[in-house]
Amino acid sequence: MLKYTREKRYNHFLTTVFCIALILLSILVGMFVAGYVDSRTPESYLPEIEVENACQELFNSDSCTLEGSNFKLIVTACGNITIRSTPGNTLLSRLHYYSFHNDTIEKVGLNNIAVKFANDSTILLSGYGPTETIVKISFVVLRKSNKLDVITSTDYIQTTKVEREALVLVSELPVMEVYKKNRRADQNAFASEYWLDKQGVLFGNKENSLWIYNVPNVSSLQLNTESKTLFINLDYYRDHPYTFIPYQKNGEGLWEDRSASLYPSGSSRVNQVTVFVDCMLNTVPRIMAVPGGYLAGYVFTEHADGGNLRTHRAVYFGSDTVQRVENAIGGFVKNKIPVTKSIFYSNPDNEAYCSVTDDADSAKYLEFLDQLYETGDYELCLHTPEGVTSSRQRLSDAISFMKDRYDAITWIDHGMETGESNRECFLTDGLDPNSGLYSADLWKEHNTLYFWNVGVEKLRKASYVSIKESVMQFKILKAFVLLWQRYYSPEELDEVNFFRGTWRMLTTKPLKNELNSYVTLKGESYPTPLFYKHFTRTGDFISWVTDFTYDIGMSWTRKASQWYLQEINNLNRLVDQGGIFINHGYYIRNIPNTDMTLEANNSIVTNPYFEKMLKYMALQRDNGDLYVTTIRDLLHYWTLCEKISFEYFNDGTITVSNNNEVPVKGLSLVISNSDVVMSTKKHHTKTISNETVVWFDIEAKEKIQMRLIPICQETLGHE
Repeated sequence: MLKYTREKRYNHFLTTVFCIALILLSILVGMFVAGYVDSRTPESYLPEIEVENACQELFNSDSCTLEGSNFKLIVTACGNITIRSTPGNTLLSRLHYYSFHNDTIEKVGLNNIAVKFANDSTILLSGYGPTETIVKISFVVLRKSNKLDVITSTDYIQTTKVEREALVLVSELPVMEVYKKNRRADQNAFASEYWLDKQGVLFGNKENSLWIYNVPNVSSLQLNTESKTLFINLDYYRDHPYTFIPYQKNGEGLWEDRSASLYPSGSSRVNQVTVFVDCMLNTVPRIMAVPGGYLAGYVFTEHADGGNLRTHRAVYFGSDTVQRVENAIGGFVKNKIPVTKSIFYSNPDNEAYCSVTDDADSAKYLEFLDQLYETGDYELCLHTPEGVTSSRQRLSDAISFMKDRYDAITWIDHGMETGESNRECFLTDGLDPNSGLYSADLWKEHNTLYFWNVGVEKLRKASYVSIKESVMQFKILKAFVLLWQRYYSPEELDEVNFFRGTWRMLTTKPLKNELNSYVTLKGESYPTPLFYKHFTRTGDFISWVTDFTYDIGMSWTRKASQWYLQEINNLNRLVDQGGIFINHGYYIRNIPNTDMTLEANNSIVTNPYFEKMLKYMALQRDNGDLYVTTIRDLLHYWTLCEKISFEYFNDGTITVSNNNEVPVKGLSLVISNSDVVMSTKKHHTKTISNETVVWFDIEAKEKIQMRLIPICQETLGHE
């Protein structure tokens, strides 16, 4: 009897444990499913505002009206802006001013609005924003033109911190085509929200269209597709990340987020955007992010930390026993992979790195650098002059030397992150004219233009939440959302059902670090500026960004082979998604068996898995898919493309103008669902899915004409 009772209790205990386990499992499965659902909703970076008509009466005696070739602009006395087609269809129902100042003051619209004709083609709207800001908006419409130029002038009466200022455009036409930050176009399945960089959007139907494209004179564009609302950001803090590192004697590494613009009293800003209105256009040619018809771009940027002459030769020539470029057996040189390579000018403390002075190997190192430079594939720049804070004279000597010998125009900070050392950097005192370590005047004198900005890396690290951290805090649902987001972007989850997605998660590893600076896993709404000017903080200097430190730590182990396979998948994904990756790496450090080099038979050689990856990249390049380049060449192309403009005509003809004083080589355009006819210009084309890529050289101030010929979906192929 006692034995029976014990067995009964034991069975009851097992049943209870089983039921509890089943309940817990059900809860976990439920949260896993809920995580899938929640991860399909991208994070929004737009303010929640109600944009209503300032007044309902569109036509009254105080309204100002301008007529273009096929549309009418109406600006009422209370500041409401409307665009109507010639037959009377409303194309744009509202255009409002939005501002968020000094971290607390949010406002839609302007006070004390005044509207008047400035001349027979310009309506001037003026008013006051918050913090006594004076805003003047000019609307320019020429009589026979199909475009509206909107010029905004903002004057700051008092010192103002700006998180966002924007013109908010509300279309009555549906979204037809979205021109994404990676230069691809969405035409049917739209994301709920986009950060478009300075690309654009086409609103339209069978009768009318209204579009904005290639807007270099604003901060960025953001689109809410459901409400058909476009934020034309005049200044938006996420478009120009910047972190300042103050001096810290204890080296704690504290930093300040100075991404928001700070306009001093008496300062001003001017923005301009063009809105095109047409009844025939079905697509817009877009400028690709890389030239020459390539589909994606990759930049190796090397930080000069560590290394010696042997590891330099191994990484670039394949082995430390090779001393000449022409004899390279592997590495960057043999595979013709360009690098933006930073160097130290001096080494007064005899630290473990090479320098062009103060080093026993300086003469041979300089010969090595000269060889790289003479190939034309390698950009050489300073990693600050040395490993410690430089004197004014040393700084001047280093910048002058690099300009004279290597025509250096790029700069990569070093050693500044603790707050103690290298105070002459871009993120420390280099921009402060009141500091004895001011560098900006020397940068300007020697035409140093492009600066590595670690702000993006710091801001992302500060906001990163790990799955483990969420579990430890009992935020299980959040942990499952993060798990899904390690594998898929919100847009990808719309294309993959729950069961297929789960199977992939069970059979593949997540991307540890995505090789795409557009960060597709964060979704289309995520702001990812790759280069920019932050006028109130860094002046006319151009920042470029990296996402994370490219630290392999591989050796002759199975880990290296796994790394190689993951890297190949990442490179294929980069090409498929039309991405750009700017690599922040330390390729020449002399850490045995844990970097891009290995010791073998008393020699230092390129790690074979890194070598295989370089060969694969060379193959992608030779196939016309991957543009491997330097910061100098990529940013040169990007800045030139900001002065490429388009004119659109009702017969389908488009004029492309190069407004630069220099040619643009390999200008690449991509057009959806259309062939391109260019009868007077030598050009190349290829078809990728439903898109035609065309590229050509365009001379300084040259104008060329092209015609788009719509093609049926059935005839589209892949070359």
